[in-house]
Amino acid sequence: MAYFADFSMREGFEANYKPVQVPADNKRGFKIKYQYVGPWYVWNADEREVFVAKQKILTSCVISLMLYLVASVQNVPVNYDRFVSMTGLLSLAPFLFVAVGVGELMFSKERMTHQDFTAISGKLKIATVLHGALLMLCGGLAAWVIIRDGNDLSHLFVAACYALAGLQSMAVFMTFRQLKHRKMENDE
Repeated sequence: MAYFADFSMREGFEANYKPVQVPADNKRGFKIKYQYVGPWYVWNADEREVFVAKQKILTSCVISLMLYLVASVQNVPVNYDRFVSMTGLLSLAPFLFVAVGVGELMFSKERMTHQDFTAISGKLKIATVLHGALLMLCGGLAAWVIIRDGNDLSHLFVAACYALAGLQSMAVFMTFRQLKHRKMENDE
């Protein structure tokens, strides 16, 4: 967070990129290209470990979505409760950030710029915790509604699916957090 407090977007860009003249077929004979001069972020693990971690993160994200969909499409009285349904719907907002962060991570290169790394890290640390907490809350509310209204205990399957979806989102957070990185000075 200190990065955002110290720099505006423009100052951050100017600190990490420098203009370089490149020959071009125009009136001036050159064009300006911005070359990255900031630090590179590199995974502090071998290629196989990074691949396995990325696969675990993708799998946990997909399982979380599938469990949420299985729970939310069930035609049971629990899903008609406004607190359960609104909490479940509210969890979709951070899930969009999680999905984008997982996609960015899957297609990330071996070296990442400061901006790319902080974007991925922010999405996979903040959004996953928020998404997981909302889904676990949704599962707890669903269990409370089942007990409160005296519904059939077989409906606990829905509450368990919501809670397990939240745990899968937390698994994304834990796996990403265990994937260590290091800063590498830019030689260019």
